[in-house]
Amino acid sequence: MSATDRPIVEFDQHSKEFHDHRYERWAEMRKCPVAFNPSYGGFWVVSGYDEVNIVSRDEDTFTSRYVDASPDGLNYIGITGVPRMEGIPPAGIAESEDGPHANLRRIINPFLLPPAVESLRPFIQQSATWFLDQSIGAGAMDMVDDFTNPVPAVLTLRLLGLPCESWAHYAEVFHAMIAHAPDSEAYAHATGLIPGMVEELLAVAAERRRSPGDDMLSALVTNPIDGDRMMADPGLLSTATEEFLRYFSVNETLTRTVTCDVELGGQRLERGDWLLLSWLSANRDDAKFERADEIILDRSPNPHLAFGVGPRRCIGMHLARTLFEVMATEVLRRIPDYRVDRSATQFYQGNPELFGIVHMPVTFTPGPAVGVERPF
Repeated sequence: MSATDRPIVEFDQHSKEFHDHRYERWAEMRKCPVAFNPSYGGFWVVSGYDEVNIVSRDEDTFTSRYVDASPDGLNYIGITGVPRMEGIPPAGIAESEDGPHANLRRIINPFLLPPAVESLRPFIQQSATWFLDQSIGAGAMDMVDDFTNPVPAVLTLRLLGLPCESWAHYAEVFHAMIAHAPDSEAYAHATGLIPGMVEELLAVAAERRRSPGDDMLSALVTNPIDGDRMMADPGLLSTATEEFLRYFSVNETLTRTVTCDVELGGQRLERGDWLLLSWLSANRDDAKFERADEIILDRSPNPHLAFGVGPRRCIGMHLARTLFEVMATEVLRRIPDYRVDRSATQFYQGNPELFGIVHMPVTFTPGPAVGVERPF
């Protein structure tokens, strides 16, 4: 197929206009699930469920790797979007090459398998209870700043073997970098903190090499790396969790590089082409999901792609599900009448890859603190 025969779609995924209307735009694009966007030097847009599934499972043909100045002549874009922002280093395990990727998963996986995650449940529960205790008497809180940000943050630091008291220090950087546009003051402030943070982590890594513990960071540095219905029926929580994952698709898009000529969705792709995959679009594909634009809490089966599929499937999926289950249960149990201030809720801006919330003020009937001991 010649370049002039390609089905064309034109949009700027970085624009506010596209972001504000992306659900409607992706629905239009699914009519031609593999099409070419000439913007930013040109890339293929993959929006159908079946096509996204095929790409995700074939890591050899559609690679996640990011390689700067690769000797094979390909411009490997990695996963972080088209165009790749200047100065972004390789995104760790997500963009590592096949051998190192397999070894990293081998090292990290024992910490994130279901039995290991289940052993963390008491700590997650205690953390959720303790953080909610800090606000429940006031009848108001920011659900992000005071609850959904700190609980996963302290858990992550515990897993890594870093001081849990430092959660705000680390969370500020990572949250701001994905929540705010690159030209914003908040983004610039966060990136300015990175050099000092890297220096701290390198010092801790060196100390763990000398004296390793049983935490994930010790394992990484000492192993070689080569190459309302829900409140009435808590039993709905399991299926509801999967439905929220499908409907909101936290990872909205990722990119890939084509390593050889291939046909996909009736289109001829060439070696070196770039792809933009839309998990969000695939999970709203009404050819796969009945009433795809509705939240159906007891939807079953629910073969969503929110965590990806294939060799790059999210390694932290069991942990994410457990966190949601514990935290949602705590909120529904203790502040079931909470009301969100929609006018003050702020969503991520300037990041076409991730769906998230920066601030979500809520009010509720004040209640008593449980009085649980601080878990860190």
